[in-house]
Amino acid sequence: MGTHIHSNTPVSRLLRFRLSFQPFIHYLKKNRPEAGSSRLMSDLVDYLINRLMPFPDFSQTDSPPADAERLKEIFELIAFSILPMTRVQADIAYAFGLPDPIHILHRSPAFERMVRDSPDLLREIKADIDPVDHLRFGYRQILEKAYHVQGFGNDTAFFTFQKRVDGLTKFYRTHIDTTFITLHWEGELPPLQEAWVNFAWGLRQTVDDLPTSLPLEHFTGEGFGFFWIEDVTESETIQQLREVFTHLQSDTEPIVYSRFESGLRNYLFQPDLQVGLFPLVQINDHLVHAPDFTRRSIFFKHAGERLEFETLQRLKPCMGKKPLPIIVPSLADIPADGMPIDRPHNIQSFILYPIIAGDNILGVLEIGSPHANALNEQTEYKLEAIVPLVRELLLYQRNQFMGRIQATIRNQFTSLQPAVEWKFYEAAWSYLRDNEKQLPAIHFPDVFPLYGAIDIRNSSSERNNAIQQDLVQQLAAVDALLAIQDQAGDPSQSDPLRQDVRQWQHQVANGLSPDADADLTYFLTQEVSTYLQRIQVPRPVLREKVQAYFTQLDPTSGLFTEHLQAFEQSHAWLNATLEEYLDSQQKNLQAIYPNYFEKFRTDGMEYTLYAGQSIAPQKPFSEEDLQHLRRWQLVSMVEMAQLSHRIQPHLSLPLRTTQLILVHKRPVTIGFRRNERRFDVEGSYSIRYEVIKKRIDKASIKGSTERLTKPDTIALVYANKRELADYLPIIDELQQTGRLGTALEYLDLEPLQGITRLKAVRLAINYAA
Repeated sequence: MGTHIHSNTPVSRLLRFRLSFQPFIHYLKKNRPEAGSSRLMSDLVDYLINRLMPFPDFSQTDSPPADAERLKEIFELIAFSILPMTRVQADIAYAFGLPDPIHILHRSPAFERMVRDSPDLLREIKADIDPVDHLRFGYRQILEKAYHVQGFGNDTAFFTFQKRVDGLTKFYRTHIDTTFITLHWEGELPPLQEAWVNFAWGLRQTVDDLPTSLPLEHFTGEGFGFFWIEDVTESETIQQLREVFTHLQSDTEPIVYSRFESGLRNYLFQPDLQVGLFPLVQINDHLVHAPDFTRRSIFFKHAGERLEFETLQRLKPCMGKKPLPIIVPSLADIPADGMPIDRPHNIQSFILYPIIAGDNILGVLEIGSPHANALNEQTEYKLEAIVPLVRELLLYQRNQFMGRIQATIRNQFTSLQPAVEWKFYEAAWSYLRDNEKQLPAIHFPDVFPLYGAIDIRNSSSERNNAIQQDLVQQLAAVDALLAIQDQAGDPSQSDPLRQDVRQWQHQVANGLSPDADADLTYFLTQEVSTYLQRIQVPRPVLREKVQAYFTQLDPTSGLFTEHLQAFEQSHAWLNATLEEYLDSQQKNLQAIYPNYFEKFRTDGMEYTLYAGQSIAPQKPFSEEDLQHLRRWQLVSMVEMAQLSHRIQPHLSLPLRTTQLILVHKRPVTIGFRRNERRFDVEGSYSIRYEVIKKRIDKASIKGSTERLTKPDTIALVYANKRELADYLPIIDELQQTGRLGTALEYLDLEPLQGITRLKAVRLAINYAA
């Protein structure tokens, strides 16, 4: 009963329930012989039966009894009889009532407190139970109690719901025990149908496709249900964490880490925890770090590139073979020189939990709290349950890191890719075999180029705007400090500087030239900083404010760089997401046909793919292979656009992308330049293609200043209709599947330097697909 299946099933189909104590009395009488061995228990059962027998039978009315006090007394006796005394003493959140729809007749003090703390609790529980779950509950009751179908779970159903508490998500499960309910039906019991059992088991999603539905209106449940609410936050959060790590291959690492941190805070029920994960990776037997690693560390995230090699090596003795978790309930108890690393900011207690695989330490899970004694051995015990999940994340991250190292060696130092590596082996063998004086030329004629670019819209303007906003804040802070100096000291010294500050404020507001930008940097770093350092010495009243100013100059955490940092982080995240996507596509892309693929990071990402018979002589290259590559090109552009759109809400500064494809039907020749250790096009026609590729990103629509590329679209640039014809069936397919809009904008482009008569078609991307 924990599933939720959406349906518009009318409530009139639901099974009806009425209050009655007769099923409970029957239960007591039936089980009385078991109590016969104990005189005390036998007397207790007799006492309960005698108290309940005179109680009126309400099974003939839909209204609950009016005597609430007497009802409360009876239900308290029932609770005492069916609950272990320890559970009664623990004051669990339980209630008695009618199960469907839920109608509470009596609540325990703990249940009452939950309702008092959350007045909408009962309404939320009812709202969380889907109408089809109501029906399935009724089907199970009838199949169990009327048809004696077993296996649904000890007369107990449950529904889960969640609540936000102090910024965290708490999960609860409402159990409904129907042991003390009997069913009555009008007329003859209908023959049992297998479809009813399948629906009760959840094998059918709705009742609308049942050949014949159960006539629930002919059944009436009499008795009462026993409800209790269980906090299942721990198990539900662990399950959510498992789901986070199952998406390591599909989600970007920042998204995975964000969900992991949120889930861990819920799991430990501490909303202000800082969570870090620091992989320990060794190259040549030395610990190394990457910026991505330090950004996710509590202790090293402010170090950035300043994290020194010696600092990392000091950690090696702390690792050992099987290091134990380090728990520091209060950071104040540890002297500053007793830590091998800098003290973290805003942390009063922390845990360093080493994550081990075999005899190797993969990394350290860092958890810090701003409150002393908030983390202890109990926290460590709870963390043991999620260590296997964290281990998977660290193994994945370590493999990704080593993969990037190997790819860097291959791509940056050797420029070899598997698709073309054979050619270099062949050339090397020829060179050694024939004792030639120089290596033979390596080139691939008649290869078809596919070029694509996904660019961050107005990235230069966005960056300049961020710098401008930071300068406005910094100049305002300088002006405020000088104003205080005017009041406390000699205005004749600070007034000229204040005039310069205000002139700069005016210039910044109107936009800085490159020369003025350099002059302003000199003014702030030399003149202003020197003056502020000097005036704080004799004036203690200024010292704290001046020091606060210098603190805000920190390039990674200071107020005067926050807008630039927001831009840089968003820019980097977006580029990393696109690059990860392209890297993840390489296996699929090579499976279509072996090709040489090179990508470049600019304001976004651009790539060129070369494929043809000369790259894979042993594998025939056909027009169908080329068409499959074109399809990948267009589909991947849609997917990258959707991916960048999907992460927009998570970016500090929303940045939008534009998508561009150059359609080129004729083959080109590429050759390897040994002095530059890279491939480049050869021949005048091939070079013309390269020139077009470099200039079309600035293309505008003929007769206007409107740029061809714009967010939410893909632009395909071509020279004639014959070139575009190969893409039209792919466009039609993506329109049919809803991934592209139905409209096509056919456009002529303004001439570019040395290039005329280019055309384009612009396609709208459907993000809802």
